[in-house]
Amino acid sequence: INLEQLAALIRDGEVVEVVDAKTGEDLSRSVLLQVVLETQGAIDILPASLLHRIIRATVDTPHHRMALKQMSMALELLERQLTTMEKQFSFSGMAGTPGRSPGAAPSPEQEASPAFANEEELDPETNDAPRHEPDEELDELRQRLRKLEKRLKTTNK
Repeated sequence: INLEQLAALIRDGEVVEVVDAKTGEDLSRSVLLQVVLETQGAIDILPASLLHRIIRATVDTPHHRMALKQMSMALELLERQLTTMEKQFSFSGMAGTPGRSPGAAPSPEQEASPAFANEEELDPETNDAPRHEPDEELDELRQRLRKLEKRLKTTNK
């Protein structure tokens, strides 16, 4: 299988794992990166300054390890946000959503999952967000604000 065929499989929603037949080593990341760079025209995704920073970060210092960890975490967050967005908006005709063919309806799990991690559950009877009495909520916010202001005044004295 060549890189173009591998890219086509992934666009069709397949999740692939690339393993060295002799050593059993997982080569998925390096092969997928090669697919992105060589077949997707994604060379423009990564700015040269970021590539320089990544290369410099190969020096083994706490600062560089932290920088690499932060970059990795940021990319993982981006991936989760894109997945959430795909589930929420059920892009019709969108290839590449794992477990779903292009144009297919979302699975029950996708339908049931909240769009964002901090989003409140919908009221099952009305399919609306839970209603809060505006006055109660506003009073609670005012009370919290007063407490915070009081704490600030006492710490600044």
